[in-house]
Amino acid sequence: MEGAEFQKHLDEMHKHEGIFWETGDENDEIKRRLNAIQARLEAAVAPCFKEPMSLYTLLTRRWQ
Repeated sequence: MEGAEFQKHLDEMHKHEGIFWETGDENDEIKRRLNAIQARLEAAVAPCFKEPMSLYTLLTRRWQ
């Protein structure tokens, strides 16, 4: 390989290694898409983990 061609090869190799080893910056396409998917998933399952009424509230409310 010639100098410029070899440098292009090295740049591409570092870019792909950065994606594979998660050393890329925060603007990495895959990382952004995964973060968006994770945020949507967390929003979708959040109601499953919310307690309708805390035990403290239940035990300390006035009886009628």
